[in-house]
Formats: sequence, C-alpha cells, structure tokens
Amino acid sequence: MHPGFAAQRERVTELTRRLDQLDAGDGPGSPAARAVADLRSVLDHLVRRSVWLVGGDGWAYDIGAGGLDHVLASGRDVNVLVLDTEVYSNTGGQASKATPLGAVAKFASGGKTVPKKDLALQAIAYGNVYVARVAMGADPQQTLRALREAEAYPGPSLVIAYSHCIAHGIEMRDGMDQQYRAVASGYWPLMRYDPVVRAGGGNPFLLDSPRPRIALTEYTGRELRYRILAQADPAEAERLLGLAQQVGGDDLGGEGLRTPRCVLERPESMTARSDAVDLAARDGRDDARGTACPGPLLEAKKAVGTVGISQIVEVLSNDPGSRNDIPVWAKKVGHEYLGAVEADGFDRHFILRKK
Repeated sequence: MHPGFAAQRERVTELTRRLDQLDAGDGPGSPAARAVADLRSVLDHLVRRSVWLVGGDGWAYDIGAGGLDHVLASGRDVNVLVLDTEVYSNTGGQASKATPLGAVAKFASGGKTVPKKDLALQAIAYGNVYVARVAMGADPQQTLRALREAEAYPGPSLVIAYSHCIAHGIEMRDGMDQQYRAVASGYWPLMRYDPVVRAGGGNPFLLDSPRPRIALTEYTGRELRYRILAQADPAEAERLLGLAQQVGGDDLGGEGLRTPRCVLERPESMTARSDAVDLAARDGRDDARGTACPGPLLEAKKAVGTVGISQIVEVLSNDPGSRNDIPVWAKKVGHEYLGAVEADGFDRHFILRKK
C-alpha cells in the first residue's frame, strides 16, 4: 500500500473515534447526532479509491475494444489490467484479434493468417496513457513495478499481462516457464511507456527485456496451437512462422513494439530526395523532438492521420534512429517518404500520404 494511503486511513480511523465520542454525548435525534450521521456517511470517500478494470483479450482487443478505447481516451484515473490469453478462453477457444499469426484456434483452423493486434501501440498513440506489457513468469519484479507505476499514475493506465491458457496446448504446471520462453524468444517483449517521464523531457519508452536469447521455435514448438498446423500442413506452418518472425522485427504497422528497430548510428548521407522537397509545401506538422524510438514513429503515424490523401506532413525529430525508422515505416504502410533535411540540431522528415 502507498504510504499516503496508510496515513489517510489512520486519519479516518481517528476521525471515526472522535465521531463516536460526539455521538455518545447527545441523544439520537439531536442536531449534533444528525451532523455526526452525515459525516459518517462520507467517511469512505475520504480515502482515495483505486479503480481497476480487469478483463480478457476477447473483451479488450475485440468485442469490448470500443468501450476500452473510450475509457483510455477519457483521461480519467482508471487502471485497466488485460489478462491476455490470446484466445476466447471462456467460450471455447475461438480466435480473437489477440490470437497470434500462425496459431490454430476455432475459426482459424488453418492457422491465423493476420498478425495480432497491437493494443499497446494503440494506447501509446494517445501520449497520456501509461502502458505496460508484463509476464510474471519472465520477470516478476518488472510486473510489480508496472502495476505500482500504473496505480500511481494520475490518469488512464493499461497493463497487458501474458496469461498462459489451456487452449495453448501446454501443461498448465509449466505455464510460468512458457511465459519465460515467450520473453526470451522475443515474442513478448516486456515494456513500459510512462507519460510522466515524457513530461520531464526523458524517453518515455522503456524496453525491460533483453535481446532474444532463444529461437522463436523454442517457444512455439512447445505449444499445440502451433504444432498442430506443422503436423497438418508443414509448408503453411513454415510460411506463417516466417511471416511471424518478420512481423516481430520489422512490421511497425502490426506488432512493431515487439522488437523496435532503433538505429542509433548516423548514416553517411540523408536520403537522395532531400533536395527535391519543397520545405513550404506541407499540410501538417508534428514535433517529435525529445523522444526516442518508438516516439518519432508514433508521432509520424499520428501526423499522417491528420491530413488527407496526397497531402504532405512534416515530422521533426532529433533521434538519429528516426533517419532509418521513419522511411522504413512509411514504405511498409504504403506512404511515400519524400526525404529529410537537416536543421539546427534536428531533422525534418517529409511524408506523402498515399492511402
């Protein structure tokens, strides 16, 4: 419990004791007794309440996604814990938008052919939502830290917890070990996005897990939801596994927060089209200076969304990695990267919206 909560509860206890003394001195119908009764009716409201919404991935990613988005966009001090089993667990194991690429589930008997929805990235795009991805079996300390930071943050927070499930086709007693493999393979990177750090001028994105230490197949090969496709259709299983590995490392339009591509080294030259950019011909602008990966990408995505097709946006960034990341992202999602020019200590990136 936060020390402030404990101190406030002690004060409320003392107030209750004093009200008892006042109550004992007068009759039940006296004005003093009525005033004491009024005070007693609001005692519970003198201690700050911690509001948590707890639900599964079917609700958060899918059928309740609109409501969840409304809560996160409200700016209210509400905490959301998503127990992500990556399938509709309570209704028989149907595929949801949280089901990963290549996994077999009901309504995806041939293996899911589209990537998992990146709920964390969507929430981060608001900028004022605390977001964390955790896995108790991989790092219990990081899980505890994320929950405490979410509780302390005076605004909406979203904690997405890897939750092993019998529908994964594993021995449930090995669930915590499988959580460790999910993180160690790079499938489920542990991260936190803290708007408080951003407000202080720091990098709000914290990647808490190290680089992958085991092959992805060491994780997927232990779950029946992946193995069953390899037995039924080995060629398709291999194709989907290859796509899953590409999505995990490169596709910032899908599950890009899995392994952010932040290139820190400075390229020898800027893009060849830099001199062709009309610096005045822009229809939108966003300032990502002071943020590191994935900040510039999130700002670029937001900026493109504010203009129409065939219009140009400008994104300012002083993160060297953005010189590689923004062009790669623009190409992958179907926009045209027009180039970048150097300014006084930062870069000006220009993107033409194509769709």
